Amino acid sequence: DTELVKKLAETVLEKSADIDRRVSKLPGMHRTRAEQMKYIEGLLEKNCQAASKLEETYQIAQERRDRVRKFVRDHTCEALGILED
Repeated sequence: DTELVKKLAETVLEKSADIDRRVSKLPGMHRTRAEQMKYIEGLLEKNCQAASKLEETYQIAQERRDRVRKFVRDHTCEALGILED
């Protein structure tokens, strides 16, 4: 019974040490709370810039798509030699 308790205690300590090692390797663990917050603010700013650029690019893509659709619609009958009444 004493051996079992000793073995379980060793296992718990090993697992705890393993968790500590893994946590210490996480990105940003060496930063202070203030540094982490500043880093997060930078990431949020980059995210906003990327979202803005994405929205702008999406708008341009929609406009181009609409122009292509209009061209195809306007010229399909002509290209196929179909006369419209």
